[in-house]
Amino acid sequence: MEDRDKKAIELTNDTTKQILTLSTGIVFLSIAFKKDFVPESFNGTLAVRVLIFAWFLYLCSILAGVLTLLFLTGEVGRKDGTMPSIYDAKFAAVISVNY
Repeated sequence: MEDRDKKAIELTNDTTKQILTLSTGIVFLSIAFKKDFVPESFNGTLAVRVLIFAWFLYLCSILAGVLTLLFLTGEVGRKDGTMPSIYDAKFAAVISVNY
C-alpha cells in the first residue's frame, strides 16, 4: 500500500475517533447535567423533546463512527491480497455517513 493511502486511512481513523469521543462526551455530560440546564418545570415540554432528539442524533453519530472503524479494520486487514483504496466506492459511502 502506498504511503499516501496509508496516511489517508490513518487520518480517517483518527478523525472518526475524535468524532466518537466528542459525541460520547456530549451525550454523557448533557445527561449528567440535565437538571442544571433544564428545570423540573420544563419536563414534558418542547425543550426536553428537542434534547432527547439531539441525544438520539448523537447516538446515531456514535453508531456510524463505530461502524466506520469496523469497516476500516476490515478493509485494511483483508486476506485476499488486494490493496484497499480510499477512492473505492465503499470507502466513500461509509465515510460520508460518518460526516
